[in-house]
Amino acid sequence: MSKAIYHITAGTCGKYQIKLQAIRCGSDYSVTICGGERDHVGAVALGCDESDISGHENRGATVSILCALGHRDDKVAWWAAKYLATELKCTISVSAGIHVDNADQEEIKCLLENSKAACRQFVDRIRESDLGHRSVEGEEI
Repeated sequence: MSKAIYHITAGTCGKYQIKLQAIRCGSDYSVTICGGERDHVGAVALGCDESDISGHENRGATVSILCALGHRDDKVAWWAAKYLATELKCTISVSAGIHVDNADQEEIKCLLENSKAACRQFVDRIRESDLGHRSVEGEEI
């Protein structure tokens, strides 16, 4: 069985650029978000859509998270897992690792916004493929 693989880039070139890679796993997705000056695994999140559960229709998704000691990648992983699971109505695993040496608050904000932009682009691409604009099954995109 072939898997759809997605590659998304958001932000300007260099240390503020974010790369998102996703692999379709049945009806779910495994997503990696990296960027900055050094890719790594800093946090992992699992987002589970709850919209099909009676009484939880407006709740969106629940998120569980693990974060490596001393890392702040949990903010990106949590947001991405919540957003993607809610929007795509499936289970999403997110591994996030973004590093910029001595990043100030503005740089962190820029990296977070670029991460959100990459997630939104990914959702748009999935919705396009679901409408039959192109077939992604088994293709590398």
